[in-house]
This record gives sequence, structure tokens and C-alpha cells, in this order.
Amino acid sequence: FGLEEYYFYNEYLKFIEMTNVPAYLRRRREIRDMTQKQYAELLGISFMNYKGYETGKVRLQYKCWETVMDVEEGYIF
Repeated sequence: FGLEEYYFYNEYLKFIEMTNVPAYLRRRREIRDMTQKQYAELLGISFMNYKGYETGKVRLQYKCWETVMDVEEGYIF
């Protein structure tokens, strides 16, 4: 783990702890007027994984968080 990776991993942990992740994902998807399947494809993940994240049954993984931030916030990782 380098210093940059450490920084972004800490940002991920703050996001997970301070954000209602399912509501955040749903809101971002609805702003784009996309189905769960379409948004999953945009993120490059399977529909079933995305569905688990949006329903809160599965914790958003770090790699997927990076992708969401890249797509939605313009972050570059």
C-alpha cells in the first residue's frame, strides 16, 4: 500500500461510514434516468452485484467505489 492508495482507501472508509450508500447509488442512477442494469453496465460490474449494492445487501467494494467516484465525481484513480 503506497501513500496515495492509503489516502484513497481512507476516503472510501469515510464514504462508507458517513453515506447511505444504497440511497446514494439509487439517486445517482435515477439522475441519469437509467435502469439498474444500465447503470451496472456503465460501472462495468454485473447487474447482480450492483443490485446487491443498491439494496444494501452487499457492502460496496473498494474497487467499485473507485469506479463510482470516477464516473460520478470526476475523480481519477
